[in-house]
Amino acid sequence: QIHALRRGAESLFDDQVAASVLSLPDFGEPRLNNILIMEGRVPSAASAKEVVVLHAFYQALGLALGDEIDLKIQGELHAFTIVGAAMAPEFLYVTAPGEIAPDPKRFAALWMAENTLAPLLSMDGAINEILLDLDRGADLESVLGTVENTLERYGSLGAYGRADQPSNRYLSEELMGLQVSSTVVPPIFLAISAFLLNMVVARMVQAQRKQIGLLKAFGYTGMEIATHYMKFVLITALGGAALGSVLGIILGQYLAEYFQVYFKFPFLIFSVDPATFAYSFLVSVGAGSAGGALVMFRVFRLTPTEAMQPTKPEDYSGSSRVFDLLKPVLDQSSRMIIRHVMRHRVKSLLSAIGLAAGMGLSVAMLGTMSGFERAIYEYFSVVDRSDVTVSFVRPVSIQGLAEIEQVPGVIYAEPQRHVPTTFQSASGKHKGLVSGFTRAPLLGRVMDPAGSELQVRTDGLTLSTALANKLGVSVGDQLRLEIQDLEKTVVTVPVVATSTTLLGAPAYMEIEALGEILGSHELMTSAKLQLEEGAERAVLDQLDTFPNLASATLQSTIRASFQELMDRGAGVTRYIMLLVSAIITFGITYNAARIAFSERAHDLASLEIIGMTKAEVGYILLGEMLIVTLLALPMGALVGYLLTDAIARGFSTDLYTIPAEVAASSVALAGLSVIASALFSALFMLRDVYRLDIISALKSRE
Repeated sequence: QIHALRRGAESLFDDQVAASVLSLPDFGEPRLNNILIMEGRVPSAASAKEVVVLHAFYQALGLALGDEIDLKIQGELHAFTIVGAAMAPEFLYVTAPGEIAPDPKRFAALWMAENTLAPLLSMDGAINEILLDLDRGADLESVLGTVENTLERYGSLGAYGRADQPSNRYLSEELMGLQVSSTVVPPIFLAISAFLLNMVVARMVQAQRKQIGLLKAFGYTGMEIATHYMKFVLITALGGAALGSVLGIILGQYLAEYFQVYFKFPFLIFSVDPATFAYSFLVSVGAGSAGGALVMFRVFRLTPTEAMQPTKPEDYSGSSRVFDLLKPVLDQSSRMIIRHVMRHRVKSLLSAIGLAAGMGLSVAMLGTMSGFERAIYEYFSVVDRSDVTVSFVRPVSIQGLAEIEQVPGVIYAEPQRHVPTTFQSASGKHKGLVSGFTRAPLLGRVMDPAGSELQVRTDGLTLSTALANKLGVSVGDQLRLEIQDLEKTVVTVPVVATSTTLLGAPAYMEIEALGEILGSHELMTSAKLQLEEGAERAVLDQLDTFPNLASATLQSTIRASFQELMDRGAGVTRYIMLLVSAIITFGITYNAARIAFSERAHDLASLEIIGMTKAEVGYILLGEMLIVTLLALPMGALVGYLLTDAIARGFSTDLYTIPAEVAASSVALAGLSVIASALFSALFMLRDVYRLDIISALKSRE
């Protein structure tokens, strides 16, 4: 534990944080897992007072070479001088004991000469870790099995490959989350974009059918005319692909900077693969072309005679019978609105579907954002209700809880025991932890998939649904456990229940039952504390005097770190996608309004000629738009519910699970955005109505 930091007589840090101290070989640079000195130098083997500090911790606290650091090792304080700052592969992602998200101020790795560290740990001539380099093509599992069997009599607790090293694992999961989200989310946006482009081109072809017929009469083939419209589609798709590529480069550079800073890489080069551009252009243009290509069949089928004939007058004779009951309450303009919508059911429905698609995207992204917030709230307010998490260097007696509860300000203390375990089933394998909880925990609770509190069983394991799915097991199945505690224990236990979790993939067992399996009763590795309000600082200072204490962390600190984790990196893309969905929603609404006005300009001018005012004409146009918008709202909510699950799965990783739940507020907010877009578009429509040139609109184009 880092007990104090000083620059001369000035104190740099008033808190205590956990640290991992490692030795550097006396014979020179290590061949495996070397450190990269970012500033300063390595400790001198001849000096017992020098140390190198993890660069992330060094930067976070603004340290400088020559600062002094006090380490509590084996219960005794030792003073060292910082002579360097370094990075190391195994500390790209680091968390303090008992914490779930990295915070460079809360954990540090330190390196000193082997002949300096060994006496402090009473380990002269002893080791507690071996690094192995395998031959190319060697079978990892076979090597691990041989190593474990060979070293078991020396007290080895097991071996693991690089894939299970914490930094490597968390980094891989983050990259996998990006890969999944990039696979799931973009096709949804592209599919909706293709549909919208199809709708635009279809309305364009319908509006220009006379010109198409005239061109065919002059000898142009259907292929030549279709090619003309496809050029419009391709230009639109290429423009979107080019803009998307520029935005992709900007976002890629941001993510590269994020990964370099967050995962503590010494450098990270963002490069653009030409094949990526080619693939992106191909997919984007292909989606746009697919949206427009379906309309081209109308061009081929349209004959000159059919296209150049005047449009058949609308037959509203049957509509009057439908609206006989509405005549007393509807004026003439309102009846015209409803009749037109009923006579153009397909066109109105397609417009409503387009608006619903945009609203559905907004609902899904708002739902995903609320899912992020819900994940944080439920874990830190419902599942974990403690104020402080205490972790110990080694397992200690549960009887020590009584001493902790005697600390002024502590209301209640609850023990936990976490042991590294390899879970093995017929269809999967997982390295994780078995967590021993009390039968009915109050501070660190276990919840079932329905959201009710579970009692921790003594007759088997309670698995999180994420872990059960990964191992392919269900309630009643047997699991083989290789538990690496004070000594290695292999046992087979049944799965007795499943729980829901938003963070990680835990497994639970009653703490006494776990102790019986391990042959070491009444031990704990951590404890959850409930404190009196305002007593946090005094309690932390008092806990720091306890022996074997690794860390004591405020729950508010852990929550803030996890909030930062979810608001940066891949998580920030949810804000970008929300912005994109809002732009699409407005674009759909405005485009539908412009097309509706263009198609009906002749009719609107005719209504003005027979005596209607511009306000009445504008009311008819806006009324039709209002009905389409109202039809789109329930459909948009349904589309949003369907999209939310797919997008939430894309954002979820093994580190955290984003719940796919759409709140009523998300639907309401997305609906209001559609209505606001419609109102904004309506203002432009009204402007066009008042600017409408009646003579030009009524001129025949035949």
